[in-house]
Amino acid sequence: MLLCVIATDSVKTLTPDVLNQLAVQVGKWQFSHVQDLDSLLSLVVHLIIMSTDGSLGILQFLINTMALDTGINEKVEKCCTVILDMLVMDLQRMIGMIATWEATRGDIPFLASLLSNQIALCNMLLQPHPQQGLVWLSRILAFVGQYGGEPVAADILHHFLCHGQDSRMASLFQSMSQEMDSQLPNALQRTVDKAFVTLQSQPDMLETLLCNMLTLLLRWRHRRSSNRFAIILRNHVSPLCCHLRSNNRKVSSAAMQCLHLIGHPRLLPLGTMLQLCFGVTAYFFSVLHIKAVEEKLVGVRTCRAYLQSLSEIPGAQHVLLHSLVHGCMLQGQAGPLRSRIPAPPVEKCKVEQTAMACLLEENAHHGHAIILPQSHSSVFHAGIIGKGVQNPPRAAMFTRNEISTNRQLFLDVVQACSLYHPNDETDTMELDIAMETEQLVTAEPGVAALEAIALMLTEMATPDVLYNQIDWPEEAFARCTVERDLVIKKRFHEYPVLWELLDFVSRDRAALLQCSVLLRGIVAILLAYWENCRDSATTASPWQLEASCRVIQIMNQGKLLPLPLSDISILFPLLSPYETHLLLRDVWQYIHENNISQTGIGPGPMPGCSSCHTDTLRSILQLNTSAVGHLYCHFFNTGKQS
Repeated sequence: MLLCVIATDSVKTLTPDVLNQLAVQVGKWQFSHVQDLDSLLSLVVHLIIMSTDGSLGILQFLINTMALDTGINEKVEKCCTVILDMLVMDLQRMIGMIATWEATRGDIPFLASLLSNQIALCNMLLQPHPQQGLVWLSRILAFVGQYGGEPVAADILHHFLCHGQDSRMASLFQSMSQEMDSQLPNALQRTVDKAFVTLQSQPDMLETLLCNMLTLLLRWRHRRSSNRFAIILRNHVSPLCCHLRSNNRKVSSAAMQCLHLIGHPRLLPLGTMLQLCFGVTAYFFSVLHIKAVEEKLVGVRTCRAYLQSLSEIPGAQHVLLHSLVHGCMLQGQAGPLRSRIPAPPVEKCKVEQTAMACLLEENAHHGHAIILPQSHSSVFHAGIIGKGVQNPPRAAMFTRNEISTNRQLFLDVVQACSLYHPNDETDTMELDIAMETEQLVTAEPGVAALEAIALMLTEMATPDVLYNQIDWPEEAFARCTVERDLVIKKRFHEYPVLWELLDFVSRDRAALLQCSVLLRGIVAILLAYWENCRDSATTASPWQLEASCRVIQIMNQGKLLPLPLSDISILFPLLSPYETHLLLRDVWQYIHENNISQTGIGPGPMPGCSSCHTDTLRSILQLNTSAVGHLYCHFFNTGKQS
């Protein structure tokens, strides 16, 4: 009882003035009792350790007394320092005895009393303006965790993860976890498990927890041998992946960086692999919406490194490529990659009240005036039945330079996921993708990946599977597929990134042949357009001119056209529309006659052009000598003729 009173009530009476008076009296007493001073301090420490009540008050009193800058005697500060040092040393010795079963947990009443005040001790360490003596306080808190066992240690570390806001949290967490690991090896595992339970039950703690996890990973990234925190987090890849689709940019970014730093095992369950593939690709498309260039590049670099490593998992490469190719044509993800956005759908109530009524009123006026044959007055007002006049497409939210940058970043990621990885079924070691330096993707893509992309493009850009053979039929047969060809043309017009993907596929001729239906549909539409165009020059139709040039360049890169047909794209801007139509007809005729499903598969070159395929080109060059005469030697040089 006396010890309890001294520990609780007497401490409150020790004001700075009282302490200074005691220091003067102790100074006089010390001259005659020099050897008894150490015994007195040892007795004080022993009484502190044996106190069952007021332990937190005693600890706060010692630390606060040291923090007083003025009005306190230096001997008092020195005495508090000595007491704290002796207290820490005795507690450390007693904790070691508990670890070796030489003592029981009931032999340390001071720590037993602090078990109920562990949160208060944690808050003292996390104060914005820390006091002096936090070194002793952190050591004593670590002793409390060791004394209370793994549940108490996990609660202490979990509190730092949830409420820490700066680098002090990382240093405290690191020092305490290392000190507790010697006696409580599973405390860190319990802490991480409890943190992920908090992520699901308390959404308001989501940002703080993920950011603190990222801080710890970055602090330990150069110490892989002792980075148990990252190894433990690998068991929680699936919960981390769920936060990649968060609307909070900080949350999704922290989750992605954590995944990048912890890596993933070589072999993953199918469900986890699919969740990672879809989650990371969705995050990549969200990064493309960022306006800040530096922030965007950092996010894309992280995604590319992780996706490249993820593609090495058996079966993941095809899933990643499908997710990327499909994502570039989704309404919510393709915005940064396209130059225009479709008009929003008309609301049903608006249709019933305004649009439909206006359309009927406009059509009702027909017949009230003199109708001239073949005039505009005899044509009904254009619109969609039930929806009124079709709204024009909206302008894109990104500038031309931003769209170009986004497309290049998208292709870099696709190329990183397309790299050839030899299958090594015997290698089941864990893969660590925490790279200290980022390297650009320079390796060539695999043939299987290119063929997979080609099949995905064909599947997503064509509305059906009819007449999808590789060989090109007669030109007149294009009348049977005009509707499908218009859909293909619309896809390439709305999603220009498909041109880049088609150009990427053309690195392998066999893969490009899988896109034969796309090439044929685009050429068929261009043939019909240029034949009926009444402009004097092809430059009056910029999209059709660019499409004509690109389709020939892609076929040239895929080695589907020999000289001189492979270079006719340089003539299109200088010719009339009908002359362009004639050259494209020669291309169609050549592909049709040479049966590319047989001749295009092998590694050798395509058959050369006969005179029937070059006579039109020769005549056009001769008729337009003033404009393209200087290019005649380029096409019909004897050294290049086949």
